[in-house]
Amino acid sequence: MNRTYTDTIAYCILSYLAASDWLSLRCLKLLPFSQDRIVRAVKKLQDSECIASKKTQGEMHYTLLGDGKTILQQYEPDRYQRLQHRYLDYRPLRIERESLIGEGLVAFSEAGYAAISKPDLQTMLRCRESNVYYTGKEVKQYLSCMNFGAKGENAINPSRISGVLFTGYGLIRVYSTFHTALRLRSTTESRATIPLQTLAGTRYGNRDVSLAILFGDKQYRAAQRILENSFQAANPSKNRRKPQGDSAAVNMMVTSLGSKTLYIPVIRDVLPFLALLRFPDWERRLVDICVQAVGGTPSINTRYSNGRGPKGEIFVFIGLDLVKLHYIITLFRMELPKQGVEIICMSWQADFLFDLLRRMVPDLHFSLTEINDEFLRDLSSNN
Repeated sequence: MNRTYTDTIAYCILSYLAASDWLSLRCLKLLPFSQDRIVRAVKKLQDSECIASKKTQGEMHYTLLGDGKTILQQYEPDRYQRLQHRYLDYRPLRIERESLIGEGLVAFSEAGYAAISKPDLQTMLRCRESNVYYTGKEVKQYLSCMNFGAKGENAINPSRISGVLFTGYGLIRVYSTFHTALRLRSTTESRATIPLQTLAGTRYGNRDVSLAILFGDKQYRAAQRILENSFQAANPSKNRRKPQGDSAAVNMMVTSLGSKTLYIPVIRDVLPFLALLRFPDWERRLVDICVQAVGGTPSINTRYSNGRGPKGEIFVFIGLDLVKLHYIITLFRMELPKQGVEIICMSWQADFLFDLLRRMVPDLHFSLTEINDEFLRDLSSNN
């Protein structure tokens, strides 16, 4: 197999599939190649029986076959010599869950974190390394081996967590969904934070695990549904059925994963933002972006809700914080700002935020400024 440009893409796909049982096509499109080249490489791998595919819920998913494993072992025998033969599980729910777990692996690897080649979790904790991503499977396996007991693996095993990111900022919990809001058991995710707090305490000296990331689709359907669930919960209907007990699964609310949940669409444009999370002061760096954005330096364009530019309070939604967004919309509904507001966000958030605010707070006078992705990339690479 000659290592042409197309083959380089194919080999990259095989490498990621070696690390994850299944991966979705939207996840593979995070790779640094054009979408047409990625699709052609996927088809080539299928035709040569290196990978298999399955479509569920409108999404295409892929898994590694024996011929693909052979190619990897030919080019990197030391790395893939122990790659095990897989039992192919084609149950739709299983495929979707495995693909969601794999999304964090690919996204953070492409953003510059150690997600594939990395130290084991125990070594990372002992050496206090940073910028490493572990899947939910790896974290659960570690907790099981370390015998955390009822407050360890037994607490986190039912969790829908996809992975854990260790950065200079701290421990960040990672979740994934395709098109809908996750359905969560009422106390499962809060209990799952107990062993994660222990890991954070070991690595950082504090037990803060409040920040969570939720990967979702680029149409923001899951984010929209989560916000709707939260507003409906604030105005409950008399005829609405209530979940019975702690074991009942409920629709996800903005606070279901904690006090700060960032909704991130699975698209290549988000990678500079993910790279920024490795800095302890990433939030301050975002404030720096805002200062420059107001001056017009990195902005792509500014649009207005009613054709005029307000000079009111500034709100920042870089890395869409669902809790913050729900809170601010609630405040705007209670009392409209007299001078209007200025909204600053990334270009990949702009359409969603603009339409959401006009629909949910139709009388709000606001401007929305988009930040150039290249500007954020420069900031994330500036040490």
